[in-house]
Amino acid sequence: MLNFTTQERAVVIFLAVTLVFGSMVRVIRDRKLERELAPTRAAIEAAAFDSVSAVINTASVVGSGSQQDPQQSSDKHTQDSRSGNTGAININTATIQELEQLPGIGPSLATRIVEYRSVQGPFTSPSEITAVKGIGDKLYARISGNITIE
Repeated sequence: MLNFTTQERAVVIFLAVTLVFGSMVRVIRDRKLERELAPTRAAIEAAAFDSVSAVINTASVVGSGSQQDPQQSSDKHTQDSRSGNTGAININTATIQELEQLPGIGPSLATRIVEYRSVQGPFTSPSEITAVKGIGDKLYARISGNITIE
């Protein structure tokens, strides 16, 4: 039927074994990633839900039945998550949008901060924020005067 030489058979067997091995590695890697990413996806969705629900919950009905401007509600919520008159953002209660107001903090870092907080619990000191991937000593030095945990 198929008249292969010994060398050709060895190449075909090698290719078949490589294909099977590669498929097994891919299945194992995909399962591992799925287990690792599932909590992250849940944290992202929870953070997004919390920020949207905070805006909805702070909106109030005004006199003639019209709703208060959502931007004003969001600003009020931002002030609530700040500590006293210092203007520092409380990293234990701030939403993603509020964290983005910090210098050097964009949407992805803000999301990581909220994820870290939801998985690890509230920050016990402002310097603990450096445990979040992407926040090193330089960035911490830039934001340290603008954050609090109170």
